[in-house]
Amino acid sequence: MTKDRQWRNFLYHQLLAAQSSFYVPTTPPLPDTGLPAKFKIGVSSEDFMGDKGVDYAVALSRFKDIFPDTKVLIVIRNQQDLVFSNYIQMVKVGYTRSIDTYLKELRWDAQQSIWGKLYFDKIFQTTKNVFDDVLILPYEYIFEYEGFVQQLNNYFERKYLPPNIMENVTSDQNVVAVMRILSMLFRHGYGKPYNSILPSHMVGGGRFEVNNLQWERPSTNVSRNIRLWSSRIGKRLPTPKNNARKQFQERYRSLFEEHFSDSNYRLNEILQFDLGKYDYVGTDQASSSREA
Repeated sequence: MTKDRQWRNFLYHQLLAAQSSFYVPTTPPLPDTGLPAKFKIGVSSEDFMGDKGVDYAVALSRFKDIFPDTKVLIVIRNQQDLVFSNYIQMVKVGYTRSIDTYLKELRWDAQQSIWGKLYFDKIFQTTKNVFDDVLILPYEYIFEYEGFVQQLNNYFERKYLPPNIMENVTSDQNVVAVMRILSMLFRHGYGKPYNSILPSHMVGGGRFEVNNLQWERPSTNVSRNIRLWSSRIGKRLPTPKNNARKQFQERYRSLFEEHFSDSNYRLNEILQFDLGKYDYVGTDQASSSREA
């Protein structure tokens, strides 16, 4: 549905982002997919749990007003791995500080940042308060591809095995390091002053359209060229001896255990899904209790 321009604008700049005083609940017409009626319309957006929009429960309630019989799929990810991956995405759009500083900023702004949305048991319960049909699957399960797809088929009552194609492969640490350096020299995106006007690839297409803004739109050339040259330079550098992702996980594991162990344990008990298999902090408690 987000390929439909009107619905993309409504989702990104109304339902998921607009404060109540600005929100206009009038929805665009449903797109004509040309598919038989038995096929369901789906919406997929990470912005439901992003750090720039309205409260998650508000977004859910707005969505239910439009589609009351929605089946909800939530894909979670090991919190340490998710924070590291999110940091890389931030670097791609101009963030220049270290991952240690990024982690401090997330914790400082826990009320609004993604840090406060890493309590997955609360996310599950909040969703269940709004919708009856909710399925949570760990992102790591995708690597057991046929089993993951079978879970989706069972839930959505389908029989389909799509091709297993890798998309948006994570940049290696040399490329990320070069991106940070180039972004310090050529400021763009999150590297620009606070509240700068940002390009569409950072805020979702259609912002100028929705807000009826006529002035010149910010260029994406700097971001595009930095990603291009970072990839070219980074891939020619020697492979680092230390793995930055693993170092981050080892350095801060106790911090993540302190904050998220209880949440992961409770979710594991609710779902009866072995999150310990994917090294979610706190889920070793669940494994131990079942063995006992």
